[in-house]
Amino acid sequence: MLISFLYVISQHQNQKKSLILIDTIMKIVRIDRQINAEENCCNIKHQFSYFRMPLRIQMYATFFSILFATLGLASCSTSSRNLSFSNSDEALQECRLFLKELQEKDKPEINTFISDMKHWRQLSDSAICYIRKDTIQKPHYFPMNTFSHLDDSIRTELTRLALSKERSYTDVLQLKIELSAYIGDSSLIAAKKEAEPFYNEIEKQSGLKDDNHLIVKYQQFLLNIQKKGIHRKAELLDFIKEEDRHFKAFLLNMHKLGNSSLSEITHSTEEVCNLIYKGSGTSELTSKDAVIYMAMRTNQRLLLNAQTCIKDVKGGRAKQAPQAYIWMVSQPFILIDDFGLALLTESQKATFKQVAQDAQPTINKLSTRLNAKEKSAFVPLLLKLYIANY
Repeated sequence: MLISFLYVISQHQNQKKSLILIDTIMKIVRIDRQINAEENCCNIKHQFSYFRMPLRIQMYATFFSILFATLGLASCSTSSRNLSFSNSDEALQECRLFLKELQEKDKPEINTFISDMKHWRQLSDSAICYIRKDTIQKPHYFPMNTFSHLDDSIRTELTRLALSKERSYTDVLQLKIELSAYIGDSSLIAAKKEAEPFYNEIEKQSGLKDDNHLIVKYQQFLLNIQKKGIHRKAELLDFIKEEDRHFKAFLLNMHKLGNSSLSEITHSTEEVCNLIYKGSGTSELTSKDAVIYMAMRTNQRLLLNAQTCIKDVKGGRAKQAPQAYIWMVSQPFILIDDFGLALLTESQKATFKQVAQDAQPTINKLSTRLNAKEKSAFVPLLLKLYIANY
């Protein structure tokens, strides 16, 4: 129950396509990456659909005007390796050469591995471009099937290399940041710059001081919001700011509330998030503002969750539900996706880096019943999931 509650009130947003870790506590948000080949194969568009859950199907249209606001451009001339081909045969041959190159490597440093990941994204985009452009029919020749097999083999090799030496949570964070498709996007940078002062302000505010009837007060606050609704940007910001005070008060007392029922708050938080998305798409509350501020809210909550868990473990207060604490420490590395990474404030980036440094020691301390191999299994799992959905 504790895990489910913390997921719902902090997330409602994103994650990688087909990523299912614990299907009873995780709702999937899809990032569908579509590659559109243009007449000029050196001009490939990466189109992303960013949907946040929980949303009913009919609500998706509310955000359609901004779903494609962020376009990552890949050019055939951006890599030092050959990405310009005469036909699909040459493109596939370059893929084979890259596969062979990977097969000959072992235990690369994280920077080298990230470079290989970047190159495969560029090479695969370019190869698909030429395969689609090549309309000459040949007997028993199926270039897209051949590419699919090569793609599987290359991903297998990338996974092997990722796991060929011990990696850290810091490595995972560096990987995610440097490979993010949204980092450097001017429209997101501008949106983050506008919202960052607001989140810097609420980051400094304290939680509610009175912890008597904490859950009842939290639930009443959410019910009041449900009745009033959220129709303007100012109302959205007021909600996020006040909810933050309740949320921080809850986290401060989290170690005492392991057996408390949180189902009503879970449901009410979900309903409020739905109201926000339903009410957006107007001049008073644009879809863009709803998505940006709620995504940044998710970042703030996930990192605050992890920070609090680490502090509780260090302070000896994590007496109950160690699995919940392990999950919350790992959440930022799983649930903050490319879009969320691009919206991290400078303060949140610093927090994320500190969480990455503290994550493994915290998990080691919580996992007293696990052997060394089991304790070190979390980072490899994160890497496997990332490569599978890259």
